[in-house]
Amino acid sequence: MAVGFDPDQLVKEGDPVLIEEDVMQSLGMPNVNFDTGAAQLAVSSSGHLAYVRGGVFPIQAGTLMRVTPEGGAEPLDSVSLANFSFYYMRLSPGGDRLAFVDVQGRRANIYVHDFARDTTQQLITGGYRSTFLSWSPDGESIAFSTNREDGVNNIYRMPADGSGEQPERLAPSDQFQSMMSWSSDGVIAYMQGGDIWMLPPDGEPAPFFTSEVFESHATFSPDGKWLAYTAGSSRGNEVYIRPYPGPGTAALISGNGSAAPAWSRDGTQLYFRQGSLILQTVVLMVVDITEGRPSPARLLIDPWPYMNLNPTRSFDVLEEGGFIATTMDGAQVADASERYRVDEIQVVLNFFEVLRQRVVD
Repeated sequence: MAVGFDPDQLVKEGDPVLIEEDVMQSLGMPNVNFDTGAAQLAVSSSGHLAYVRGGVFPIQAGTLMRVTPEGGAEPLDSVSLANFSFYYMRLSPGGDRLAFVDVQGRRANIYVHDFARDTTQQLITGGYRSTFLSWSPDGESIAFSTNREDGVNNIYRMPADGSGEQPERLAPSDQFQSMMSWSSDGVIAYMQGGDIWMLPPDGEPAPFFTSEVFESHATFSPDGKWLAYTAGSSRGNEVYIRPYPGPGTAALISGNGSAAPAWSRDGTQLYFRQGSLILQTVVLMVVDITEGRPSPARLLIDPWPYMNLNPTRSFDVLEEGGFIATTMDGAQVADASERYRVDEIQVVLNFFEVLRQRVVD
């Protein structure tokens, strides 16, 4: 678009007019580092225009799937869940609602879906990027990470019913915080500085333990007595459990590179994904847990073709067994990748003359 401008009065003249259509713009990009809003064009001092075609990146929609322990899957039939991406989803303690994050470029908003009423409501978090969420034990609140103050992600809490109350900052810090898990006793586990931190209901935040490696995917057992998490090693990430609040040492659960632990609703099993995201060889494993003692891991679902994220998992466990997970439309992703593969640049010679004819004249 272009519009006339008076440089002396600093005001525009006339109405905006269309100059070139379908100019590629960095909006809605899956990688937020590329989501700058910039139009892919340049104008030379001699008056020529160069640009790339493509428009804005299309909406990335996902499909919620109910997955059985045997690996069977069917889409969740819901009109109100169309055109969302379903990042960082968590079921409410009662299993009747689903909180999830819809990510489109730099926008990341939290929604709550009510299964019985088939309604999906956005939580008004102030227009900031909000991610990494968890339900309170009573199902009344949601804690999440957002950059609404000081430009740094911290942990906030707000009502899950969308009542309009402003989010409450829980552990102010100048460091990036990622919400992980909320125990049955009200203890919040979150990531800060590569370590797992704890925030008791009536206490001060403190690291649970410190190490030389990066931890992630922290999640409390249903009774709040154990914490499962992922930690790095020379051979990749592995899954561990530790007693909470301790004392006690970590027990290694997995091998061959694993992440994203999730407890069964009764706390007797621990699921985790294993394999290479890059090579797309991901499977879902399970171990039985008896008084903190894990059984040998066994294969549960092969392959695990659903969305995988860090530093927290992108699926959850259903009350009746099985899982709720997200699959992305492979054709849609392929079309978007093809659309944004740049193989030519459009050039408009004497662009200044075009502007004079369309704007000034």
